[in-house]
Amino acid sequence: MKNIFGKKGNEVQECKRQVAVMGTLLSVLRPGLPVMYQYMGNVIRTSNVVTILEASVHHVSFETENSIYTISYENVAAAGF
Repeated sequence: MKNIFGKKGNEVQECKRQVAVMGTLLSVLRPGLPVMYQYMGNVIRTSNVVTILEASVHHVSFETENSIYTISYENVAAAGF
């Protein structure tokens, strides 16, 4: 019997929520695990990371089971400078 409700290849693609914030990563970014980050004084925990899209000295982009995140790092002044 043919499944008329199932997906065929890439025919139906899921749209994920895009999240762009300025914050601080609090945990290691690793596929298969959730990420914790601080945003506006709150600690946020994501769903499990599916893939890391981009990592630089200014930001990181990654896809979770539910969303696509871009976290720009806050500029923190070094102590004593």
